[in-house]
Amino acid sequence: MAKSVEENQAKDRFLTFLRESRGEVWNVHDEDVVVDRSTGRNFDYLLGSGEKRIALEIFRLVESEAELARQRKWSDVVDALKSEMTRRSIKDFSIRIPAHFSVTRAAFDSTIRQLADEMQKAIEEHPDSPEFEAGGFTFGKFEGLGQIVFTAMWGGAIDPTGRAYAALLEKLPAKNAQLDVSGPERLVLILNWTHFVGSEEFTEACSQVEFESLPNIDRIYFEPTEGKIIHVFDRALFAAFQKLESPPDHLEPLFLCWLGHRLTRRDWNSFNLVRVLSDKRSSVQWMPPPVRQHVVMFGEDLAKAGNWEDVLWTVQAFKNDPDGDEEDGEKAKGDEYAARTSVRSRACWLLQRIVVEAKKDLYADVFQIIKTYATGKNLFTRRECTVPLIELARRRRERQPNGNAFMSPELSGAIKELALRMLQENAEFPQILNRMVCVFSWIRDLEEEEAEKVLVALLQAGEVLAQQSVCEMMVYYALYRDQEFTEQGSFDTSRFRRLLEEQIIRGSSSIRTNTIWVIQKMLEERPSEFARLWPYVAMLTEGAFDSGAFFHLHRIAEKFRAQHLDKIEPVLERANLLAKQAPEQSSQE
Repeated sequence: MAKSVEENQAKDRFLTFLRESRGEVWNVHDEDVVVDRSTGRNFDYLLGSGEKRIALEIFRLVESEAELARQRKWSDVVDALKSEMTRRSIKDFSIRIPAHFSVTRAAFDSTIRQLADEMQKAIEEHPDSPEFEAGGFTFGKFEGLGQIVFTAMWGGAIDPTGRAYAALLEKLPAKNAQLDVSGPERLVLILNWTHFVGSEEFTEACSQVEFESLPNIDRIYFEPTEGKIIHVFDRALFAAFQKLESPPDHLEPLFLCWLGHRLTRRDWNSFNLVRVLSDKRSSVQWMPPPVRQHVVMFGEDLAKAGNWEDVLWTVQAFKNDPDGDEEDGEKAKGDEYAARTSVRSRACWLLQRIVVEAKKDLYADVFQIIKTYATGKNLFTRRECTVPLIELARRRRERQPNGNAFMSPELSGAIKELALRMLQENAEFPQILNRMVCVFSWIRDLEEEEAEKVLVALLQAGEVLAQQSVCEMMVYYALYRDQEFTEQGSFDTSRFRRLLEEQIIRGSSSIRTNTIWVIQKMLEERPSEFARLWPYVAMLTEGAFDSGAFFHLHRIAEKFRAQHLDKIEPVLERANLLAKQAPEQSSQE
């Protein structure tokens, strides 16, 4: 049976690949080579280079002629639209269009002009919009792009890896049977012919296949785009995984790619392989940072499962990892700071899991690692180390079921000392201060000077995300701290009451609103606290009108009006007067 044009072209590209990658000239010795005469089963090409032989089987990842036809039609439409839009001098746009077009050849040119007209009109009607929708298309403007880029609106969720994996499961058994021949290398070349699957997704799919049941396939190559051929499976690679051994040197890059994918799927054998090879190589640095991150993330599952021996190995192996130790300076000053995940940042979540799982004998070691990260150069690592620090702070004064403390007084004190240091050293970085609010929410045994420094620093930080917690702390130190931790001595709340009064009367709108909201929630839980808390709610009316804060004032007044009419009515009168004056004041400004 004559080979198709597509097969012959793919074969020729593969011969070129072999010449360039192996430095050898290969030729076709035979086609449709029969391996089972009773069924006529065969493989596509027998290749030769001197005495060497290759049995080559080629197949497409997507075999549906209808789907391939739709993809070709889509590509034809896109090419024609690009030409038409370029002719009209329209550029710097990315346009999402439907994935399928029903257009006849006779109407093709007129359809292209009609679509271009609609797109041009939409662009002219939205001259200042960076992104907009019109006519069933989605437009994104990118100054300096210099061209028009079209992408497809695919219906439903797309899983490229799952799609490739399903195709491999369906087709590889037949290809394995077709390559049932001894002597030649047995290779499979898979052609993409689909928009969905890239080389990364296909390699990931290939790493999921159990090749023990496919002994006749020695290597698999994938052509994601025409002329670009990559190596995605090798029998020697699979053997290395099975035997917990190092792969041949030339397979190390592919091995690391497979290892990362398998660790992502929480493949326990892959973790064991990491341990074996790292011990042999006396380091974990043979793995690139993304793979090392996956190993540390695997450690979280080990902790959940109580596999503490492997958890301890992971912590020790990665605690001083250089990824996440570099200085990132100015990038972390603004709220717009984009995090870059690192080995150290992932290690913070493993440390948090150790604390949560109550592995108390490791708390001291966990804290020392946190302290190293908290005082290091990398600001994102500093931020992430607050994740386990919050959990340690939460357990500083807690008791176990048997009455024993979770940690020693020395460790408890060191945690508080580190938190205070972090607050001082990260005053310029809102992203870190947001997290420190959560740390100090659990550290309530601060002395007067310490508490004042914490509150002032957090209030000066501006619109922090955890502002409600800041306001809750402010109320606590003003009204309740002197009644707790009496073993530490007296606590003078006068400066904190003045601070609370100042913020309620003259603080920012956000602080005033959140403070009264905190008081409202406290009164919902403990109505008996009305006499203590209402005077501070009433202080709102000594400052300017604020719609958010006054809304909560009215909510409190509504709940307690019947019982405390004499205290509430005068405050409501002042509040209503301020509300009436507010528009006039606003217009005068």
